[in-house]
Amino acid sequence: MAEDGGQEPEETPSTDGNGAWRPGDRKIAEPSSADGELRCGYCNAPIEEDQTYCLSCGSPTPRAPRIRSARGAAAMIAIGLVVLGAGSGVLAYFVSQDDDDSADGTTTTALTIPPAADAGDPGTAPTITDPGTAPPPDTGELPTDTTATDTVTVPEEPFPTVTGPDPEPPVTTSPEPPPAPEPEPGGVSDWPAGRTGWTAFLSSVRSEPDARAAASRLEAAGTPAGVLFSSDHPNLEPGFWVVFSGVFDSQPPAATRASSLSGEFPDAYARRVVS
Repeated sequence: MAEDGGQEPEETPSTDGNGAWRPGDRKIAEPSSADGELRCGYCNAPIEEDQTYCLSCGSPTPRAPRIRSARGAAAMIAIGLVVLGAGSGVLAYFVSQDDDDSADGTTTTALTIPPAADAGDPGTAPTITDPGTAPPPDTGELPTDTTATDTVTVPEEPFPTVTGPDPEPPVTTSPEPPPAPEPEPGGVSDWPAGRTGWTAFLSSVRSEPDARAAASRLEAAGTPAGVLFSSDHPNLEPGFWVVFSGVFDSQPPAATRASSLSGEFPDAYARRVVS
């Protein structure tokens, strides 16, 4: 028991081996029956219930927060820096190797770096796999291709035999119209023989009887008329029987006669006849 009448501490103070106090090693003595005060378990000085450290000796009370060992924290930081530096150095080495291989046209296998070990476990170090020492993959012997190949024979078609040029298609020609029937020879022309003059041409036909009939109608009506055969005159188209009216020395009277008969013969006109 202490001289001031206080209760002795339950445990003696100690350290954690690194020089740091372990707050749980000292406890505040129970209130004594003499004064009922709380006292420091190390120096027996009176303390308040909510104090975290003794004001006389500085010892921590049970309310003081636990302090992590500074030496242990420094060791963890050092280990982390070593691991980080080693990883950076290896990565820089392989990056430089990759640049050299790229310049030579070769390909370098990428390095796989496992995650760093937990700082709380300083005994575990990362494992780095060197791709240069890794065994090559075993590809094994390739299987033999046993796929059957079917041979398909395509029959050849015989070439056509060429014996000569293709025959030309027959040329189809339209039949020519039959020639116009020639006027019956032997007719009698009413034009004065050896006379060249003007007259009124009223109608030109291939048939002498038709021309004679038209001339007869005119004469019955009191108009002089006649029929001439165009083949007898060199300035006329041959082969026609022409109904005419009058024989004149000039063109005007012949045109007047043709105009007067245009009601019955719309195509009447004056024409010169050469014998």
